[in-house]
Amino acid sequence: MSILFNELSRTLDSGIKGFFENTLEFFSSEPLIDWLTKQSTTGLTVISNTLERVAMIRRLISKKEKEDLTQDLLLNSLNILSGKSRPNTFNELAKLKSELNAFYRNPKIPHYLKILSKFDLPSLRDVDKTINALITLRSFPRDAQISISLQSKKR
Repeated sequence: MSILFNELSRTLDSGIKGFFENTLEFFSSEPLIDWLTKQSTTGLTVISNTLERVAMIRRLISKKEKEDLTQDLLLNSLNILSGKSRPNTFNELAKLKSELNAFYRNPKIPHYLKILSKFDLPSLRDVDKTINALITLRSFPRDAQISISLQSKKR
């Protein structure tokens, strides 16, 4: 499914007028695209913000896991001996994972949003780019292609 959003992202990058709209129409029978295109502009904004938050948490988890935990244990021991407090990487990592798991277990989160949020980080960027293009198309239908072309060249 993430390939679909990669293709939509590439149509945006091409800058060819109407290419994104035609590709979006071609993929309209896909459940994720159908679900996204039925969302209001506000709904798309909420989805985009949620996916950005999930991506940020996943990046933080990855960063924390890569830190040298042995060094963290040593520094925590030294801080305890000196009376200073320092956040524990284990606790921070557990809190981030807990927040992400709570998101996935929440029955109020739409099924398709959970599917999108499980994409890898580059694919999440493609989804975000597609959502932003949909918002632009709805907000400025006449000038949308020019605006979309400019957005894709900035990234």
